[in-house]
Amino acid sequence: MQGIPLYRSREETFSQHEEDERRRALITGNIRLAVFVLTLAGFLAFLYHEWIIAAVGFLLLGTGFFIHLILRHGRILLRRDRAARLRAINADAAERLAGKWTHFSPDGSEYRDEKHTYASDIDIFGPASLFQWVCVARTRLGRLLLRDMLASTPPAPHVILENQECIRDLAPRLEWRQRFECAGRLIPRKGDHPEELLEFAESDATFYPKRFAQAMRYIPLVTFPAGLYLLFVFGTYGPLVLILLLHVLIGSLIFRRNEKLMDAISRQRDNFASYIELISLVEEEEFTAAHLSGLRGRYLNPQGESASSAIRNLRSIADFLDARHGPVVHLLANGLCLWDLQGLLRFQAWRGRNGKQVRAWLEGLARLEALSGFAGAYYDHSNWCFPVLSEGEPLIDSKGMGHPLILEEARVDNDLSLEKKGEVLIITGSNMSGKSTLLRTIGINLVLAYAGAPVCASSFRAGLFELHSAMRIKDDLENHVSTFYAELLRIKGVLESAQAGRPVFFLLDEIFRGTNSHDRHVGARTVLRQLSRLGASGLVSTHDLELGDLEKESPEVFRNFHFREHYEGDQIRFDFRLRPGISQTTNASHLMRMVGIEIPDSQIP
Repeated sequence: MQGIPLYRSREETFSQHEEDERRRALITGNIRLAVFVLTLAGFLAFLYHEWIIAAVGFLLLGTGFFIHLILRHGRILLRRDRAARLRAINADAAERLAGKWTHFSPDGSEYRDEKHTYASDIDIFGPASLFQWVCVARTRLGRLLLRDMLASTPPAPHVILENQECIRDLAPRLEWRQRFECAGRLIPRKGDHPEELLEFAESDATFYPKRFAQAMRYIPLVTFPAGLYLLFVFGTYGPLVLILLLHVLIGSLIFRRNEKLMDAISRQRDNFASYIELISLVEEEEFTAAHLSGLRGRYLNPQGESASSAIRNLRSIADFLDARHGPVVHLLANGLCLWDLQGLLRFQAWRGRNGKQVRAWLEGLARLEALSGFAGAYYDHSNWCFPVLSEGEPLIDSKGMGHPLILEEARVDNDLSLEKKGEVLIITGSNMSGKSTLLRTIGINLVLAYAGAPVCASSFRAGLFELHSAMRIKDDLENHVSTFYAELLRIKGVLESAQAGRPVFFLLDEIFRGTNSHDRHVGARTVLRQLSRLGASGLVSTHDLELGDLEKESPEVFRNFHFREHYEGDQIRFDFRLRPGISQTTNASHLMRMVGIEIPDSQIP
């Protein structure tokens, strides 16, 4: 069973589990209510008959059973919620395969940057983007790492190979990947901001001098016995009240001095449950990829507590410090035992043991989240291939390459090859024939390749380039920048990178469309010649058929390809197949007539 049927079957299974647990929760809740009523009634009945021992015994027995039911009810709710998350995960997986994923969140819109060298042109972030399609990360660090993997210059080849090995290892682990994502979904969408916690965890500063703090910790062991002694011997409450007030004053000073830290721990408290489950899953799994095995070893400490145990202890400290949210309880707790000081000293001791490792733990989870998204894509598209990358030639040699975000039944795959530095492919064709889609297909597959992910192709070889594009150029009214000038600035960036000697691959769509035909033609020819001389390679799409004459001038570096269409009655049909040579057809006049513009037959080519 593969694909959508597999995920729908799993969705149905977890939906049934969710319903079963919901019924158990309802039954347990009703039993709990009945036990409460019966316990109270029995207690009062025994009291009425003055059977004191029986009343107390019945009350203790009923209370114990009631507490047991509360705990059982809590476990049932946890299982119900886990089943609900797994049901949603499988529903999302089925919708992703069906092409109904553009409502997924997050979509990475916060990472959009119109000045980025390629991200805005080839749909890396935002609605209907690669980020939205592949992201299963729920931690903030996981999303940031995925952003960097999709929008940074290519990493070193060994890093790409390492990612490929990890993705191959993770891909068949469907159960584990879904449990890992399920644990991540415990984190609120906007609640994971570990920066404050990391700042305090990694700090070397102590809250108080060690000897002073230890002395303060044990003050209640001296003051309260003394106060109680005076109370019982002399019958005066004055010393005991003064001791309570002194403790409250000390507690207030401690609270004010460390409120920022305590709030940081408290804000992360709800995330600790997710971290514990995520790390436990890593600790329990036996990976075959060397990097994943090393990452797992990061969480296991033979000489001390494991990472999951450490986070569990940190959560108990957060629970301890959360007493401050009840003002009366907080005052009483500080008055009795300097509660906040005890919690802070526990955190200080915890930080001494684990503080320097927390960032590595969270970054390891982030790495697994980012890689799991790509592993899911490979599991769902096992006919895709892992690219072979090198710093030499050929620049790109792909077979059966398609756009990964287009459904397979609607996608048309093409072969493409650029064999040497400075080579430029000139793509011509009618409107809607597939020129821009081809450019985006190459760009998005290169992005996947550099992330270490599989690409939508039957085979794919590529060099390591700095990717540049100029496709969806917009004006900037605030800074008085026209569309044409914005495009010039983007082209300037491509030229500067090439002039600096960096390996550049460019994607230019309808170059200089914002000016007159003469200047557009002259400017395009000049720019393409200059880029080729500098060793930059890439593709340019154009309606300027005369630009194809560059192949006649320099056939060793310029090559023409085109898309074509045909007509069935009044309908325009496209096959989206890339062919060598210059386009011999246009369809703008036909399209204008289709929308009601009255163009004479004699004027239609």
